[in-house]
Order: sequence, then structure tokens, then C-alpha cells
Amino acid sequence: KGVVKGLFTSLEVMKDFKFAELCKFVTMTDAVVYPFAVVMNMDKWNALPDDVKKILDELAPQQAAWTGAYMDDHVRKAMDWAKRTEKVKVIRLKKDQKAAWDKLLLPLTDQWVKDAGEKGLPAQAIVNDIKDFTRMYSGE
Repeated sequence: KGVVKGLFTSLEVMKDFKFAELCKFVTMTDAVVYPFAVVMNMDKWNALPDDVKKILDELAPQQAAWTGAYMDDHVRKAMDWAKRTEKVKVIRLKKDQKAAWDKLLLPLTDQWVKDAGEKGLPAQAIVNDIKDFTRMYSGE
């Protein structure tokens, strides 16, 4: 106790890992931080027939949508619990504060795009998709 001054994380941890017992304030940043991935051993993937790989690839958008809906609901329930049970206070950023926050986070995103791109991943396309989905689901 008393070691952590702040944490940038997804909010299911408020209930799942009992962070609400110690973290009495949450600043809503509306950032994307869900740590979720579907992974498979590359040798096993390469051993699959092409038609099976195609089906799994085509399921990716459906899986992403399901996971997003599940996590949104799970986080909402965790935060409702944290506010009700542990009296956690929620702070909402004003537009200018949110813009300043986003500007401070930009170098982290840029570094990730660089690092992931060097590994052959479509990093900028991933970031663009996240931004597009954020606009779409936030009503922008």
C-alpha cells in the first residue's frame, strides 16, 4: 500500500483485481487500453489448411465486436460496483484537458507504431482502425 501513485489501465481491474479497495479516484480518459488478444502457435497456424485459415481470418471482425461489447459491459459493471461498494469517485476530463492528455500520449502511440512496423505488423492501419471505431461508437 502507498507505493502506486497512479495507473493507466482498463477499468475491469477495479473489481476483478480489487483495485477499488485502494484506488478511490478514476480519471476517465476514454483511451483504448483493453489488454486482449487471440493468439496461436505459428507452427500450428501454418499447419492448418488454407480454407480453415480463411474462415478464422473472416471471424476476426466478429470476434473483435463481441469482445468489445463484452468488455464494455464488464467495465460498466465493474465501475458501477466500485462506485457503489468502494465509493470510488469518477473524474471526467473537459475537452481541453482531454486534448492535452491525448497530446501527451501521442509519443507512446508513435513509438508503438514504429516498433510494431519494424516487426512487419500493419501498425498504422491498426491505429487508424482504432480511431475509426472510436469515432463510430462514440457518435463522433
